[in-house]
Amino acid sequence: MQLLHGRVPIELHTLKPGKGRPLLLLHALGENSESWPESVLEYSVGPVYALEFAGHGQSGRLSGGAYYPEYFLADADLAVAGFGESCIIVGAGVGAYVALLLAGSRPDMVLGALLQDGRGLEGFGSDPDSQIAIEDITGFEALVAETSKAFVPGTDPLVAQCAWDMRPVDYVKSFAEAASPLLFSPSVEAAGSAPDWWRAAREMNGGKTASGELVEDLRQLTAIASNF
Repeated sequence: MQLLHGRVPIELHTLKPGKGRPLLLLHALGENSESWPESVLEYSVGPVYALEFAGHGQSGRLSGGAYYPEYFLADADLAVAGFGESCIIVGAGVGAYVALLLAGSRPDMVLGALLQDGRGLEGFGSDPDSQIAIEDITGFEALVAETSKAFVPGTDPLVAQCAWDMRPVDYVKSFAEAASPLLFSPSVEAAGSAPDWWRAAREMNGGKTASGELVEDLRQLTAIASNF
C-alpha cells in the first residue's frame, strides 16, 4: 500500500492481513520492513503493518535529504489516519522516538506503544546548544558516509542526519504526558545508557518496563489498549 506525503511516496506493507486493532511497526534508522522478526506475526488481535520511513526501503527519497524525526512522524501519522480506528505501535531506534511523538500527538488513535532499542535511538542529546563540529561539506559527507555504513542497502545515506537531531527534555515530556501508557525496552535501561529523552519520557508517562520478549510484550500492549 502506498501513501503520499506531499510528493514523496511512503510504503506501508501489510505483513499480516486481518480484522481488529492494527499493529503498526516503525523500524530503526537505516532499516526497513524486512528488519522485523517473524515472531511479530504472532500478534493475534488484528492486522500487522510495517511502515517504511522516507528514504528507507521502497519509500521515496527527499530532494536535498532534509530528513528529521518529525518528518518520519508525519509519515507514520498518514498510516494511522488511514486505519480509521485506534492502533498500537512498536517502534525501534528512531522508530521508538517517532512512536512516542505519535502516541502523544494522537492519544485517541494510538492506545499503546512499545519502545525498543535500535539505531537512531539516542539522537544527539537534549541540549539545543550542542552541535557536531563539521567544518565544511567534505566533513559532512564523510560523517554521512561513516554513519550510513551500517544501513540496509537501498537506504538514502542522508537519513543519517536523524542520528544527530536534538531531543530536548521539555519537548519530549509534553508528548509523553499526553500519550497512553508506554512500554520501555529493558535492554536500554540495563545498559545504563538510556538517553535523556528516554528517561524523561519514562518519568513523565509512568509507563512500565517491557519483558524483552516480543510476543509477551505484544500481549501486554494489547491488554493496555483494551482498557481504553
